[in-house]
Amino acid sequence: MSAGGTGVHPGHAAKNAMAHKLLGTGKSGGFDLAKSLEEIIEEKTKQVPALIESATAEDYDAVVKAIAVVEDKVLREEYLKQLSRHLKLPRKLFKDQVRELLYQNKIPYKSAQDADDRAEYVEEYNERFAVLIGGNAGVLNLQHKDLVIYSVAEFVNLVTANETSLVCNERGIMREVVKGQLWLKHHRRKEYQGVEFQPNGNTPGFYNLWDGFPVKEDKGAGKFGCFRELIDQLICNGNKDEQRFVWNWLASLFQFPGKKQGTAIAIRGKKGCGKTVFGEVLHMLLGRYYILADKEEHVSGRFNAHLAHCLLLHCDETFFTGNQRAAGTVKSIITSPTHTIERKGRDPICVRNYTRILITSEKDRICSADEEERRYAVFEISTKRQNDIVFFRKLFAELKNGGIESLMAYLLSKKVEDRLGIPHNKALADQQAQNLDVVASYLVYLCNEAILPDTEIYYNVKNQLHEERIRTVTWEDGGVVTVRKSAMYDYFKSITPKSSYIPHAVQFYSKLSFLLPGDLKVVQPRDRDQRRCYVFPPRAYVQSKLSERLGVVIE
Repeated sequence: MSAGGTGVHPGHAAKNAMAHKLLGTGKSGGFDLAKSLEEIIEEKTKQVPALIESATAEDYDAVVKAIAVVEDKVLREEYLKQLSRHLKLPRKLFKDQVRELLYQNKIPYKSAQDADDRAEYVEEYNERFAVLIGGNAGVLNLQHKDLVIYSVAEFVNLVTANETSLVCNERGIMREVVKGQLWLKHHRRKEYQGVEFQPNGNTPGFYNLWDGFPVKEDKGAGKFGCFRELIDQLICNGNKDEQRFVWNWLASLFQFPGKKQGTAIAIRGKKGCGKTVFGEVLHMLLGRYYILADKEEHVSGRFNAHLAHCLLLHCDETFFTGNQRAAGTVKSIITSPTHTIERKGRDPICVRNYTRILITSEKDRICSADEEERRYAVFEISTKRQNDIVFFRKLFAELKNGGIESLMAYLLSKKVEDRLGIPHNKALADQQAQNLDVVASYLVYLCNEAILPDTEIYYNVKNQLHEERIRTVTWEDGGVVTVRKSAMYDYFKSITPKSSYIPHAVQFYSKLSFLLPGDLKVVQPRDRDQRRCYVFPPRAYVQSKLSERLGVVIE
């Protein structure tokens, strides 16, 4: 309804006013402003034949204005022919005057962005969209939670194709034009130099994907005792150092979202123990800044626009840690200061990386923790509350009844220790042992089995020859053992799975020397066919050295 309760559509009122201006009429002219443009045109069109008959060569302005109102191009041309024959003047004279009237009284197409400063669609589009004029030009959707950027063609021909406005070009021809196209050329359009994700504050001229946490802190809103038990007694198994690390890691996430600790949390355990519940609670706290990745391509795939505004990436049973590409991507996300974000069909853009990693899995090997690990804090969740439906229902009931606001207040008020080291517990040692390379795993296997490979001479009855074959000798805790160097490599190849990478002999010997520097001696005794041999120290000594160097527990 228009102002004043007349019942006229605002667009019709604007058209009526334009028609009255063009016709030079007002209240005294007998035209009612409440009429639609179609009614005015129909009424005036009926008067055109009479005006043509009464026109003279000295006075024909009224009939020209009336013809200009006629929107039917065929009918307009017919009236111009009749007027030309009646006055015996060139039709082009009247046609140019009609075109000039349309140009002066309607919105020219090419100058619409300057002439239409008060257009309502400009403010409407500025609330919905913004133009990116940086290196990755396009139209940004401000209403979408994720990063959505349209090309100009997509924006005009698909997104806003049904939203049109009636305008006129320099030739006086009325036409419908997509409002999105007019808005793109308007000098009051909203525009940015680029997109960023910056929790620490805005960069002038850039659109910031950060708009704060969805949960407001309220210390007295409720309780979160069950969630505290989940961390303290289940994830950390009552260990004070582990509890200190987890709570500090969470407090840092919410107090300093723009400052990463450079560490990730990995939780391993059986079904129904609460691994995924930990991530669900963080989802409640983080909202759209939490992303659950349940496929490997969500982590290591080429198209990763979902990471542009991610604070926590929860990898739940996502990938096989033996995949070096995925493992390398995760390590980069944990410590790298920037992301390269790529959307399908768009050029990559670079944004700041504030993403933390949470890994939960039932598998034995859940992360690529290696020697001297500093990125992964690994926890073995307790089975104390396994499949305890009552406990987990109570946990979520507490959080929904004000506990989530109290938990946010606790995390925002807790003192944060910067760069707190990861706990070196048995869960981490187990992951390190499973991520050893093939040579280190081979040496650990020999220590565990208390054996060393060597060769022996035997008589081959079939070939009637004395030949060699590999045998194993006992590796005592005390005393040195001398074995042929070639036997170590041959036995290694025989027990290593064919699917694993088998290094060349030179690489194998070099790795052994690296693992036991100064302890592994090479000799060439006369009684061993003048072939080079390793002299291994006592097994207990090698075991302690490997445990110290690799950070693994050798049984």
